Amino acid sequence: MQKGDLLKNLSKKDEKFVLEYTTHFNATQAAINSGLCTTGNRASAGAIGCTVLKNIKIKQAVEQRVNEIIDDKKDLQARVIEELKALAFSDIKNVIDYQGGNHPVRVRSLDEIDSRAVQSIEAVQSIERQPVVTNSQGVVDHVIKVRLHEKKGALDTLSKYLGMMKDHEVKSEIHIHIDGRDAKLI
Repeated sequence: MQKGDLLKNLSKKDEKFVLEYTTHFNATQAAINSGLCTTGNRASAGAIGCTVLKNIKIKQAVEQRVNEIIDDKKDLQARVIEELKALAFSDIKNVIDYQGGNHPVRVRSLDEIDSRAVQSIEAVQSIERQPVVTNSQGVVDHVIKVRLHEKKGALDTLSKYLGMMKDHEVKSEIHIHIDGRDAKLI
């Protein structure tokens, strides 16, 4: 079954009801927002919403839409994890090339860098400056700076997601005993 197939079999108002309902799971508000309840009376809208939800086609469309939302969320979670992995396990050697000689470091072209390495790049800066370094071939007057995204935050987030780190709660309890005369800390 294709995404949204069951919605196509509904009237425009019923389709809007399903979309509204699966946004906030409030049948009364969905009946009002979809135009199924034209009076604006909340009691009427509530009754209409309950009745509409008993319709088998609506039930099936709601179930399909909820499953689509769950699948979309899983896809999004997987993409977020992939992005975090790209940052957490980034390696500058995937972006620059050490060649030795007169120009020992070269920034690889985008064609040479895989997409995960590209995701890890925060900034590339080309700086023209006054000659400061000389070598046997002449003067270095052009510098390219490459900065990768910060890894620690991505590693922390991934390790928390994987249950490797727990937020430590500090609990301090004070017990007070009152016996009618004096309060004592226990």
